[in-house]
Amino acid sequence: STLKELILSENHIESIPESLKFCSSLRLLDLNHNVLKSLPVSFWSINGIVNINISFNKLNSLPETLSELKSLEVFNCSGNNLSYIPSLSKLTALKNFDATQNNLVEFPVLPIPASKGSLTHLYLGYNRIPNIPFAALAPHQITLTEFLIHNNLLREVPAELEYLVALKVLDLSNNDLKDLPATLGWVETLQHLKVDGNSIKTIRQALLTKPAAELKAFLRTRGPSLRGAADSSSSFSSTATGGKQAGGSAVDPQLLFRIRDMGSVSGLLDLSRLKLTNLSADLAEVVLTMPSSSSLAAIDVSNNKFNYLPLDMLQHLPMVRSLVATDNQLGDGQGLVSADGSPQNSGLTALDMSNNKLSSYLLSELLSNGNLVQLRDLCVSCNPLKAVDPLLNQLSQLRVLRLGFCGLVGSIDPLDVSNMPHLQTLDLSNNKLVTLGDSSASIFRAQQLEFLSLENNCMNEIPPQLALLPRLVTLLIVGNPQRAVRPQVVQQGSAKVLELLRSRLGLSEPPPANPTTMASSSRYGKGPNNNRI
Repeated sequence: STLKELILSENHIESIPESLKFCSSLRLLDLNHNVLKSLPVSFWSINGIVNINISFNKLNSLPETLSELKSLEVFNCSGNNLSYIPSLSKLTALKNFDATQNNLVEFPVLPIPASKGSLTHLYLGYNRIPNIPFAALAPHQITLTEFLIHNNLLREVPAELEYLVALKVLDLSNNDLKDLPATLGWVETLQHLKVDGNSIKTIRQALLTKPAAELKAFLRTRGPSLRGAADSSSSFSSTATGGKQAGGSAVDPQLLFRIRDMGSVSGLLDLSRLKLTNLSADLAEVVLTMPSSSSLAAIDVSNNKFNYLPLDMLQHLPMVRSLVATDNQLGDGQGLVSADGSPQNSGLTALDMSNNKLSSYLLSELLSNGNLVQLRDLCVSCNPLKAVDPLLNQLSQLRVLRLGFCGLVGSIDPLDVSNMPHLQTLDLSNNKLVTLGDSSASIFRAQQLEFLSLENNCMNEIPPQLALLPRLVTLLIVGNPQRAVRPQVVQQGSAKVLELLRSRLGLSEPPPANPTTMASSSRYGKGPNNNRI
């Protein structure tokens, strides 16, 4: 037969005839969403077949002869009742394997190629797999790009996953994990990391739901790379800056050469983990003359020893919108701007200075220049600010403001978020706040606010007016001494907390956006509905 593709999906087929073996030219066979309970032995003798889809049938087992399909590249057996997958060790051409939504109780034996692996996509979600044997993944460490093993029974993740140097997507959500290995932070290619729905107590819940880049940055602070210092510097050797960097002194030529070729594809100039103390004249010149400098959109100088922000260089890089300067020594010097000054308008829309030594005074000095008024995302978490700087109120374009772990005491006055009409995320977690103070009135008018974290403060009362914010979907209040919202309600999530806070105000759902109505907090005085929930 010359038949090459046979698609019989969604036809209530109960059996496949033995004559299928005569379709020797068949390359694609799609039998998904039928009612097959078994497959004929001859099914597995079509040697040239490349793509098989038998998903969402009623199969309880697969024969060992599956391993004879040496040309198979795509195999989808998801949505069946399989508790065991025969060895795939001989399927050295296999690129995409999907066994999602079965009853697997052990990790399958994957192809064992003679040289370089071929597997790029591995989907094992919704099973009962208890562990990940890295030995099974090792042959594919330079090819595997997507690995989904969510909704299983995993209790730990092997640190060796760092060696999956092509991995872009990793889904570990909804397992029994208690912690994450620090080495996941060193998987440079990893762009999407899902870990929600686990029992991880060693990492703040708010951080577990942040973008992969932020979670990876945190994980890197917890431990080194398995590959050693030479490979743990985000595309560079962390020792490449051996010479002095002050003034115009020489920087390692190898480092300068490597920087010159960076950023041309991603638009990111990654200078993280290079033990830099400043941008020397040599280094700055290389950055400004690299072929991709005019298209750079982001610069990462995190995990260095900077005591000032390299804002003066940004006036020569007009497309840069994001600067990440986490884990430096900002605050140790005389100020946050170099002696050469800062441009009149940096053009930055995102600035992350978390985990430094910033004081409220230094932050005020930085903001007083008026060159950051375009900021949309500002993170100064994990700095000893101790008080909110009023100049934050001039950042009218802010969408995200993170002030967690800043030692804020009492209230957040004089913060006025009514000057930030676009604000969507406000993180005030892990401080010593007792109340929102006079700033609460402006928060009640935050029409665009979607995420508000008040967790781990000293608040005795959570204002019920927060539940009137029309777009608010996440309200985190755990770790406060308040007694109005019972722990059982808090554990049920933000939706339940907001629902019950509204009930205290006699409402069943958020009112339509109306600043006037929301500002009139006097109508929500003490009353019979303000009892403990």
